[in-house]
Amino acid sequence: SSGIRPEDTDIAAAKIQAAYRGHQTRKELKSPESSQSKKRPQKTSPVSDDNKMKEEDVAAAKIQAGYRGYLTRRNVSNNQIQQRKPDKDNEKDQAAAKIQAGYRGYQERKSISNKTENAAASKIQAGYRGYQTRKELGSQTSLNQKEEAAAKIQAGYRGYQTRKRSAVENDAARKIQSGYRGHLARKDLESCQNSAEKDVVKDEEKEAAAAKIQAGFRGHVTRKKLASERRTPERQNSLDQLDRENEAALKIQSHYRGYRARKDVAQRRA
Repeated sequence: SSGIRPEDTDIAAAKIQAAYRGHQTRKELKSPESSQSKKRPQKTSPVSDDNKMKEEDVAAAKIQAGYRGYLTRRNVSNNQIQQRKPDKDNEKDQAAAKIQAGYRGYQERKSISNKTENAAASKIQAGYRGYQTRKELGSQTSLNQKEEAAAKIQAGYRGYQTRKRSAVENDAARKIQSGYRGHLARKDLESCQNSAEKDVVKDEEKEAAAAKIQAGFRGHVTRKKLASERRTPERQNSLDQLDRENEAALKIQSHYRGYRARKDVAQRRA
């Protein structure tokens, strides 16, 4: 993971050792003791040379250990950086998830708002349809009431005409019956006068028959007068009522024709 080969490490260690040896040599050359030793050359013992080599090895080992520690720390730092990258990716994923969740919530709220608006529009349309239906039923009910009123007026007028014809027929029947009774009475009188057998009829019977005829005629005249007196106000009232009923029927028919005409014009415009 570090990308450093062992060969590179050995080469670096050799360079560090060579640099350290050069440093030690330059240090010895600069020190006064080294200059005196040069003026007075002394023989170095093998033991001192070994000690010097050991010190150099220890120093080189320290340098190598420090370098290895540096490499280790660098590798650890790189690993931490690489570990932090997934954390950043996770943060990005979490942020993206939050954004997506917010957008989904917005879409859901928008759909709920649209559903609410559609439900409100449906309620308004249903209310208007109900109003139209009630209006049509009301107009139809009014029309039915007008037709029923017209039917009642027509039925009343037909009844009046029927009663009027019945009264005329009754008067005619009474006149016919009265005439026929008179005819029979006259026939009886003529038969009594012309028949020889009736000559022996007593005057009392004739007077009684005459009294009956006169009483019947007087009753007919009295009944006729009473009927005429009773019928005159009734006929006048009936005629007035008939005029009023005819005027009401004409008004109703006129209003109904106007309603039909307005309805046809509205349908043609639509």
